[in-house]
Amino acid sequence: METEDINDSSVTEKTIQTLTYHPNANNVSVLPWDRFSQWVYCICVVTFDLELGQAMEMIYPAHVKLTEKEKSSICYMAFPDSNSGCMGNTQFHFRMRQCPARKPNISAHEEYNKHCLVPLQIDFSHFFGFVYFRQVKDKTIPRGYFQKSMVLLTKLPLIALFTEVLGRIAPSFFSAGEPSIESACHDIDQWPSPVPGVPLSLPLMGNVLQIHIPSRLDNSITSPEEAFQEQTPITFYEKINIPSNPEIDVFRCFLPILSHIQLLWELVITSEHDLATSLLL
Repeated sequence: METEDINDSSVTEKTIQTLTYHPNANNVSVLPWDRFSQWVYCICVVTFDLELGQAMEMIYPAHVKLTEKEKSSICYMAFPDSNSGCMGNTQFHFRMRQCPARKPNISAHEEYNKHCLVPLQIDFSHFFGFVYFRQVKDKTIPRGYFQKSMVLLTKLPLIALFTEVLGRIAPSFFSAGEPSIESACHDIDQWPSPVPGVPLSLPLMGNVLQIHIPSRLDNSITSPEEAFQEQTPITFYEKINIPSNPEIDVFRCFLPILSHIQLLWELVITSEHDLATSLLL
């Protein structure tokens, strides 16, 4: 029995060491943009012009390369599928296949896949795109509207995190311009590697986001709440819950027409479903 207890203790220690693996532990000299690339591939700005159509206005960092096909796909998917004409901001995300001719996978991503839950694993053949679309009236533009999207491209399917991240970066960009993107990207380049099973503190634009990426061994070691409590106190931080299964909020897009729900119901029960559909579009 004593032998079994010793073995169990040894297994537990090895498990904890595996979960706290850090790809940069043995490499003190981390190159610029190495940590950034572990979280984000790039940030794009797409503008919608009456004459030019969708156009890629900017890619940051500048050294990041996208194929023409990838640029075209991003520009196409950066516009909401159903644009009801409501003014303001819209956030959504998409999944896009990357072109085959890419450099080898990042080692930190391969380690991430070994320890995270299956629904949160990286699919190396696809990108996730997180979009912040702004539409406001502008009489100086031929179309009559200012329409522009910021797109954050990443390999990580962490919907809650990147929706929050883009929700902080984009408004600053629309008010202050490109320097806000540079500042945010510099912050991201200071983030630790995305290691599942341990609490991570991510500085961003003067605040600190605290996350816990679910691990396959979370239940056997500690809960996310306990992991957060073990952290050194931070002056200001915000916890972001990353669910085991990515949540898709399919009903948020109907929020703008909520005030017309009674009219839509009347149209449906009077067999005017075609008209109801056109109102939704």
